[in-house]
Amino acid sequence: MKSDLRPRYRCPDSHVKRAADELDRYVESAVVEFFSDHVRAAAAMYGDDKAAREAAELARELRQQLDAEILELTNANISASTRARMAEQMEQSLQPKIEAAEARARQVGNPVLQKFADGDTKAVWDSLDILDRREVVRECLKVTILRVKVRNPRRVFDPDTVEIVPKKIISIESDWWKTD
Repeated sequence: MKSDLRPRYRCPDSHVKRAADELDRYVESAVVEFFSDHVRAAAAMYGDDKAAREAAELARELRQQLDAEILELTNANISASTRARMAEQMEQSLQPKIEAAEARARQVGNPVLQKFADGDTKAVWDSLDILDRREVVRECLKVTILRVKVRNPRRVFDPDTVEIVPKKIISIESDWWKTD
C-alpha cells in the first residue's frame, strides 16, 4: 500500500485529519470572500469597539457631506473658477476631519486586519506571512474539520467536511455600515 506523506492537519487523537495544502486553499478562498463583503470586513476591522464604529460612521457622514456640498456647487449658477475655488475650500475644510476620523477608526482595530481596508483582498492575503495569516483566520473565522460520513478511499478533498463560519457578527443598530 502506498503511503500518503503530504502534510496534514489532525486532531491530537487522530480522529480527523485533512491534507494541509487543500484545506489551506479552501480557507484562503473563505478569507478572500469574507473580506470582499464590506459589512463583514468592517465588523472584523472595527470589531465590537463602539469608538471605532462611531469614528467610521463620522468619516462616512463627513464624506457624504462633502459630496453633497460639491454636488450643490455643480448646480449653482456661478462661474467655473468660483465653483472650483469653493470646492477646493470645502475639501480643504472637510478632508482633514475625514482622515482624522478614519485614522481613529483604524487605530482601535487590529493592524493586520486593517491591511484589508484599502486594497485587493487576494493581494493583501498573498502579502501576509504565515503568522499574520493565522491571526486573520483566528480573529475572523471559526474553522471546524468534520468527520467524514462516508469513507473516501481516493482521499479527494471534500469541502462539505469543513465548516467555516464568521466569528464576529455585527449588530445593526445604526447605519454606519452602509455604503453609498
